[in-house]
This record gives sequence, structure tokens and C-alpha cells, in this order.
Amino acid sequence: MQRLTHLFSPSSLLTTVAIGLGSLGAIATPASAVELPDGTIAFEAPPRFVSLSANHPCASVPSNYYFTLEVPESAGEALKQVTITQPEGAEALDFNFDASVACEGGRGGRKIALERMNSDPNNDRSWTFSFDRAIEPGEKVTIRLHTDRNPELDGFYLFGVTAFPEGEQVRGQFLGLHQLSLDGGS
Repeated sequence: MQRLTHLFSPSSLLTTVAIGLGSLGAIATPASAVELPDGTIAFEAPPRFVSLSANHPCASVPSNYYFTLEVPESAGEALKQVTITQPEGAEALDFNFDASVACEGGRGGRKIALERMNSDPNNDRSWTFSFDRAIEPGEKVTIRLHTDRNPELDGFYLFGVTAFPEGEQVRGQFLGLHQLSLDGGS
């Protein structure tokens, strides 16, 4: 039993992880980020897509959509950019980007400007944003996207988020999907 405990001690586990990362061609930088051999920066621990909500989840009414992300202390890099996609839903949402903003923490936090980046012009269900200032490890951010009118068709709408660290050559991390239900009553 002592032999097994020694085999899986924290120091041997760290050595095993370091060897594993080395064999994948990734090295840890002093800031704990992962830098790949080609110079690409990636999160050591990706942000979390914590929640999705809408203040008026009814068809055909104005609404704000809230996407809350949390950057863990162990991320190694700050969050600088996100891509939000809508892979499922009867209609594509039409967001008013002039009325959209990010907030530190939750909905009532200090505002952080969002800059809309170029998206795929052939995909009206994908939106990419860059934060005016990077979201540091240990911080939470809520992105508020405003629509002047929810889709006319009720049902389930699915959204995904991909996060990108700060830097020139970065690798995005898909954070997952959340579902929102729009009902027909207003």
C-alpha cells in the first residue's frame, strides 16, 4: 500500500504531467500559460461558460441576453476575445451591438466596452467580440447582448461560446453550450 501511495504522490504526478505536456510539444511559460512549439498561446485551464439567461424570454419582444464567463485563477492567461454562436434555433437572433456591453462580474458590474470583430459574413449565427480590457484570471464577466426583437418563433435556442486568450497568436477553447427557451406568450 505504501508503494502505491508513493507512486501517486503529488511530486510524481507533477513530473508525469510535465513529461506528458512535453511529449505533446507544449511547454509552460513562467505565467503558467501554455505555449505551443509554433508560438501559439493557449489557456492552461479554460474559462467556464457559467450561465445564459434572458430578461424577457418571450417571442417577438425586446430582450437582453446575458452570457456569464468565469476565468479561473489557474487559467494562466487573461481572456481577451469570445465568439458566441447560435447553432440551433428556429431563427437567427439579430443583436443590436450598439446597445450591447460587458460587465465585470454580474449584470450590475462596472462596464467593459466590447469591440465587435469581423465574423464570417456567410454565418449570421456567429458573433466575435474583443474586450476593451482583458479579463484577468480570477475574474468573472457578463456579456449583455441586446436584441430589439426576439425571434417570432418560440422554442429552444442553443448558444455556444469559444474563448481566446490575450496575445497575437492564440488558440481558442470551446467552453460549451447552453440552451434558452423562448415561449410564445408576451
